[in-house]
Amino acid sequence: MRSTPLTRDYGHDLGAMLRRTDATSGLLYICNPNNPTGTLTSQSDLETFLPKVRSVISALLDSHR
Repeated sequence: MRSTPLTRDYGHDLGAMLRRTDATSGLLYICNPNNPTGTLTSQSDLETFLPKVRSVISALLDSHR
């Protein structure tokens, strides 16, 4: 398991997540809003990010709205 530090405002660092994925990555998990910080990654940011994730990686988006 690899974790990625949050941004300065306690949000998901999608760029860092993308850089940390490689051929050995199997699942990318995003809790949105983030628990326990409560920060929300926007739908537009996720729509831009998800197509960039390698096709061999499953992305799990846990969204509580």
